[in-house]
Amino acid sequence: MDASPCIANITDDDRRVVWASRAFGRQFRTAVVDAISPSSCWLSQAAVASSKRTSS
Repeated sequence: MDASPCIANITDDDRRVVWASRAFGRQFRTAVVDAISPSSCWLSQAAVASSKRTSS
């Protein structure tokens, strides 16, 4: 899955990111290891919207 240019991530039952692709890291401008977290709260709607506006 890491070779795909598409954003991919795997979450557990509590919506914590347990795996993320390199494309995920590029899209959200974060190291993949930093995306794997005890909670998904860092990935807020504001962060998603901001990354969409700047990448267009």
